[in-house]
Amino acid sequence: MLLCFYDPCSGEITVGGRLVEELSRQDVRAHISYLPQNGGIIDGTFRENVEIGSPGLDEKAAPALLTGLGLDALNGFADKGMALDVSEQGAHLSGGERQRLALVRALLRQTPIILLDEPTSSLDG
Repeated sequence: MLLCFYDPCSGEITVGGRLVEELSRQDVRAHISYLPQNGGIIDGTFRENVEIGSPGLDEKAAPALLTGLGLDALNGFADKGMALDVSEQGAHLSGGERQRLALVRALLRQTPIILLDEPTSSLDG
């Protein structure tokens, strides 16, 4: 209902203090970052994966989040940083590392709502 796939039978849902019925689906969804159980990693670099959700990447915020979530400890990150290749669907990453990369993407969007679909199910140490 929050993403406007269904209308509520009773009660109301507000986003930014306004009823969702008063907003377009696009406006509602612009307020929400969705973090699914499988984070949807693409073949490419950390930068390309993070930019999916945050065009115009903040050059300081993204690396700080990657470090804060422990992704800077990956083999090769010290040398390549955001240019480190994650391979097709993040095959070189553990499930937890893929999930943390998807979390970085969601946090960088800086939306007031983050919708979580079991995002910690694959997190590892």
